Amino acid sequence: MIIRNAKGQFIKGAKPVAGFQKGNKINLGKKNRLGLHNSKEQNIKIGLSNKGKNKGIHPKGEFKKGMVAPMKGRRNIKIANYKHYSWKGRKAGYGSIHDWVRRWKGKPLICEHCGKLKTSPKSIQWSNIDHKYKRNLNDYISLCVKCHEEYDQQNNYKYAKSRNIT
Repeated sequence: MIIRNAKGQFIKGAKPVAGFQKGNKINLGKKNRLGLHNSKEQNIKIGLSNKGKNKGIHPKGEFKKGMVAPMKGRRNIKIANYKHYSWKGRKAGYGSIHDWVRRWKGKPLICEHCGKLKTSPKSIQWSNIDHKYKRNLNDYISLCVKCHEEYDQQNNYKYAKSRNIT
């Protein structure tokens, strides 16, 4: 305990009566046992005290080793798309609409103009046909980079050159 005067100031030279002093160890709870192992007797006692207790999210027997968790890798369908609180709909940006197309149509694998196969991660891209970027999956075709640039030049669409289309 630190000693203070009536104004709340520390009193010079006063020694603390109790509390932490130099050289004392702090009780860190489980951290002070870091690296230590329980004895066999202690493990048996712990096992007996935990017997019958539900120690997980699944009741006994329902979830076994090697089984895949029920919702692992799945989206929560209840809040997907227009039901989600931050759904922008028609006001969504260029990147988010391309992400939406990639989510529903998957990654493009073959160019629909020249038939080239995917060789690197961004060699085949989703291209918007009318360049209005609406949420219409039929308005997107998969093109290789070369065909995509040619398609955009034929339609006088210059935005594609200044931005990396995915």
